Amino acid sequence: MTTPLLRQKAASLRRSIQGERAARLTTSDYKRHVIEVLRRAVPFDAYCFTSVDPLTLLSTGAVTESGVEAIHSQLFENEYRGLDYNRYAQLVAGGISAASLRYATEGYPELSERYRSILVSAGFTDELRGVCLSEGHCWGFLTLYRQKVLPPFGAEELALLSEIMPAIAAELRLRAITNLKSDEDSEVASGLVIMNQSLVPVLTDSAADQWMSRLRQAEGIDELTLPRPVRAVCTAALTRMAEISSGDELASVYVRMPSGEYVSLHASRLRDTSGNGHLSIRFSRGEMRDYVLFQSVAYGLSPREQELAALVTRGRSTKQIAEELHISVYTVQDHLKAIFAKTGYTSRRELTTGLLTGNANSPR
Repeated sequence: MTTPLLRQKAASLRRSIQGERAARLTTSDYKRHVIEVLRRAVPFDAYCFTSVDPLTLLSTGAVTESGVEAIHSQLFENEYRGLDYNRYAQLVAGGISAASLRYATEGYPELSERYRSILVSAGFTDELRGVCLSEGHCWGFLTLYRQKVLPPFGAEELALLSEIMPAIAAELRLRAITNLKSDEDSEVASGLVIMNQSLVPVLTDSAADQWMSRLRQAEGIDELTLPRPVRAVCTAALTRMAEISSGDELASVYVRMPSGEYVSLHASRLRDTSGNGHLSIRFSRGEMRDYVLFQSVAYGLSPREQELAALVTRGRSTKQIAEELHISVYTVQDHLKAIFAKTGYTSRRELTTGLLTGNANSPR
């Protein structure tokens, strides 16, 4: 339960999180800004803040502390491969903005496989997770860690994080569609990299090398570190290998580059002549239908509104849309009014231009 003092503290944090300084920051710099702001209100020893693809919940890039980077691969495996307390997919499904490992286990964190196998050996005694939920979708995951010097996260700190996560989520959602897009990545062709099950590249082409380099640059990591979107899509794919036949796509993630260009990563399973399993990771610039869908999600359009917006961008008339979706022309017009209200556009032409070129309004 929140108190007047806690609400006042949350309001102060939101002003810093959504102020003029924050508005000028790139996605990566904004995450670092949030960490700086939070550290003054909720002390912690380590952190990981990642943006995610709202359609797959896979990482699109993160900022981390070095102690967390050392266990990042293990955390990915725990998230995608097993059952544990406070898994991010569970928090998103339950609409839970923040959760503490100590509270989830009722004071017995050793009940958590993640705690026993990963956190303890890294020197961490508690974990506080935040979920960036906005307009029915998740845009990022925030994890804070404490060591023995600090006490476990308390109820007030948990409540405070719950209060401010929607503001952080709104900022990440805003950055998903605004200030698109330059031609910096447009000349990079589709690329392919083959990895073994230890996520070590065994074959790559020059285009894939360029995409990997740009992903590393966006995250500020060195050449020996696997970009988080690549690690995420590979780890998710490995968990599904037993369920899906060879050659089928196992996982995918859609990543917005700093230039505004989108790149999609698709992981599929391969087998060599000896029967050993490998992963094929294909990099390609986002297709227009994905581009329109991603922006429609960021604007908070409903599934039906997303369908209708896509048809508008393809030049369909009101009558054609009504026939294709099996609804009346009056229903189409009602949906269009709702779409215009959410996006800030006032005509079909504006909507089409905005969704196809990236000259987007800020989500309302």
